[in-house]
Amino acid sequence: MKKFVFLYSGGKAPSSQAEGEKMMRVWTNWFKDLGASVELAGEAFASSKTVSPSGIKDGPDGNVSNGFSVFKAEDIAAATKLAQGCPIIAEGGKVHVFEVMEM
Repeated sequence: MKKFVFLYSGGKAPSSQAEGEKMMRVWTNWFKDLGASVELAGEAFASSKTVSPSGIKDGPDGNVSNGFSVFKAEDIAAATKLAQGCPIIAEGGKVHVFEVMEM
């Protein structure tokens, strides 16, 4: 099995604590449904900085991801199929699927 990083972008923030709890249940159920494919459920991102040859800037610069997970799948086609059921898509967001290169 290969490893894949899913970077999440977009979607919507919950407008209340109750809505946030409901969203977390949806995500938790999605991870449960994917079972052994879930290598690391991951986390949402908070503050960020960008470090480049020109210095350090507040916030992301070119990277709009707001969270990540790590999954196991046979190939990128299978990983992409797993991503299709991601709750962030129903919220108008995207899942960026990256195969982890073994070194």
